Amino acid sequence: MTSHLCRSGLLLPFLLAITACAAAPLSGGSSRSVIVGFTLATPGDAPEALERLKKAGATDARFVSSLSSRSHSYRLTCPPVDPACDKVLDALRGQPGIDYVSIDRGKDSQ
Repeated sequence: MTSHLCRSGLLLPFLLAITACAAAPLSGGSSRSVIVGFTLATPGDAPEALERLKKAGATDARFVSSLSSRSHSYRLTCPPVDPACDKVLDALRGQPGIDYVSIDRGKDSQ
């Protein structure tokens, strides 16, 4: 198959397409941006922080950026209108060590 793709000149576009799909960011329609405020200073990409998100049910949460030493932005894979997403947010709000969870409406509208 590879030699056929090389001869036909399709190998490069094929590889670029696969790479783009693998590295594609979550789209606004299938994910939700949230801001999580921790009680103590916590690195947003720390395994402990991501583990808290997983314990609350956010199986595919991605660290986006830090807003401060205690506040971080994450992207959850779920449609904003999915009731399961709301349950995850409620579960996060009930976690010890988390002061607040809010929807990052600016990011969700992009």
